[in-house]
Amino acid sequence: MDSSSGTPGVRRKIPEMSAVVRDDNPYSRLMALQRMGVVDNYRAIRHKCVLVVGVGGVGSVASDMLARCGVGKLILFDYDKVELANMNRLFFTPKQCGQSKVEAARATLLEINPDVTIEAHNCNICSEFDLFFDRIVNGGLPLASLSETAGSRGRHPPVSPSLEQKEGKCPVDLVLSCVDNFAARITISQACNEAGVLWMNSGVSESATSGQIQTCIPGLLACFQVRQRGRRKKTLRGKITMELFF
Repeated sequence: MDSSSGTPGVRRKIPEMSAVVRDDNPYSRLMALQRMGVVDNYRAIRHKCVLVVGVGGVGSVASDMLARCGVGKLILFDYDKVELANMNRLFFTPKQCGQSKVEAARATLLEINPDVTIEAHNCNICSEFDLFFDRIVNGGLPLASLSETAGSRGRHPPVSPSLEQKEGKCPVDLVLSCVDNFAARITISQACNEAGVLWMNSGVSESATSGQIQTCIPGLLACFQVRQRGRRKKTLRGKITMELFF
């Protein structure tokens, strides 16, 4: 039982990230990144929203780590259900078999960190493009005050808020493509290019001997479709192949 909440297995929400290492604050060790100068203001992560497409082998791990790090909001998209075959690599439990992956993931992630806002959509983004696109452009968190987002060295947000952002219609900060099919990747590419939102494509081969990570910044880096057309076939076997574009 969590003595601070009085409920078995449930901790209270934590309003502040402690800059001092404390046993009762899960963020205090993460704040070391700020103390070491790796980031200017780690607390800013609480005002970030990440949309994850696919809550499978890659997406479940990404969502898990983001929740533990204290991201402000997660938006999950998947249309699959939890199966016993998933137990070898995903964070689901046998009692969740038959549930939609996004709802099961939401329940698990809220147990891990109740501070995170989690939005779940049990649907196929290819057939529900309008909903998917709407959550990209309108699903983000409202901009925080300058005092909350300014860096530890006094830096302010580099981009001025648009009228839509001031009214609460904010795009997500990042889209993670954790899908296993080309059609979904094309859909994500199309939506993010239209919305002007940064996204990352990732994938691991069925044999787990190769993988790919690609960062796509609309208007700055070549889009996913172009990269795929110009991509040289890789025949390396037994090695991890990653494409990093930063």
